[in-house]
Amino acid sequence: MILLFGGTGETETIADALDGGGYRVLVSTATEIPLAVGSRFGVLRRFGRMDQAAICELIDRWSIRAIVDAAHPFASALHQTAAAAAKESGIPYFRFDRESGGDFSFCIRVEGHEDAAKKAFSFGEPVLLTTGSNNLLPYADEARRTGVPLYARVLDDGRSLAACAAAGLLPEQIIAKRGPFSLSENCGLLRECAAGVLVTKDSGVAGGVAEKIEAAKRENCRVVLISRPEDNPEGHHSVDALLDALDRSQAGRPSLVLDLESVLVPEIWVEVAEKTRVSALALTTREEADYGELMRRRIGICRENGISLEVLRSVIEGMEPLAGAADFLAEAERSADIVIATDSFQEFLFSLLPKLGGFPVFCNRLRVGGDGFFEGVEFSFGGKRGVVESLRKRGKTVWAAGDSFNDLPMLEAADRAFLFRPSAGLLCSGFPVLQLYEELLASISGSVRK
Repeated sequence: MILLFGGTGETETIADALDGGGYRVLVSTATEIPLAVGSRFGVLRRFGRMDQAAICELIDRWSIRAIVDAAHPFASALHQTAAAAAKESGIPYFRFDRESGGDFSFCIRVEGHEDAAKKAFSFGEPVLLTTGSNNLLPYADEARRTGVPLYARVLDDGRSLAACAAAGLLPEQIIAKRGPFSLSENCGLLRECAAGVLVTKDSGVAGGVAEKIEAAKRENCRVVLISRPEDNPEGHHSVDALLDALDRSQAGRPSLVLDLESVLVPEIWVEVAEKTRVSALALTTREEADYGELMRRRIGICRENGISLEVLRSVIEGMEPLAGAADFLAEAERSADIVIATDSFQEFLFSLLPKLGGFPVFCNRLRVGGDGFFEGVEFSFGGKRGVVESLRKRGKTVWAAGDSFNDLPMLEAADRAFLFRPSAGLLCSGFPVLQLYEELLASISGSVRK
């Protein structure tokens, strides 16, 4: 498990990249902000502020192996606390730094909010504050002292509005909106406020500072820019560089790529066949090696029998993992990064996969028509063999386990492979055959010791 501190616009991208790299991820944010990582089954969430002791406790409880700190560039206290917790717990700490916002030659640079407030209100012109709701008081105090109008653009949430009220701002001084904001939106707001001074932080390209500065230039408005509070030369400015560094820190720890159906959960289509009484749907890749042909047949049978996506989901919601599967995964994760590679479909799995604990999953997509019936299949991850090859290209040692004909390419590409409860036709394929999770665990732990 990787602990990712987020809250900025890059959080989703980094979480997605970590999951796609075969890492299970726990995203921690100060507030319950929405994140569009719903298609990533290996991304879990928590929210709420933590001190060093709480972070260390979380590291121990979740068996965290590394911290990725992608919090806001100005979250100095969190950066220091997270780094100290990583050091205390003996795990690697990686910082993601946004690239700086660009050319600041037009700006008046200051070192903090107190200096920014004094400078901004010294010109006697209306001030537009775009630094959020955490440090409103110095600006509110200067506005009251000088009589110069102040407007604050903050997030449209309860915490931000409460901070505005606590600073004494009136409703007409508050612009509650959620970015990112375009150049034209920034220009429009500056004109609306008749602002002569814009206050911003060097929050990086992704923070929209370049659009603010350009808008101020066009509207003949001064910019007071708060410099970043710290220099962090070890920070990574790209997601690829961050992932490469994380991979190097985890060298020697293998990835275990597992098929899903008949290895961790029952065969989904067999269950559907039983519940819908359409026996023709019970055919699986144990009997039909050509998965594309198998799915074409299933799509036609479903339409002929009125079996829509909604019907399938209702069946799958009632399914449970195979006995012992969740415990096996929890134990196996001590030795390897768990990755699930399945020919099943994202649209099926939202109710089933969380019962296994939440691990990175590579799966396909269904094309569903407006009538709720299937129209086709999108093979979206390069096949099971592609998952193994992708991990190996990144320097990972890969073990794999599957049960069917369509798992053979994956097993052939792995460094070490097992057949788990296979069909009779695969017994002579040359791969070791295991019947129990305990046997698979013993093989994995034995390899680690070697």
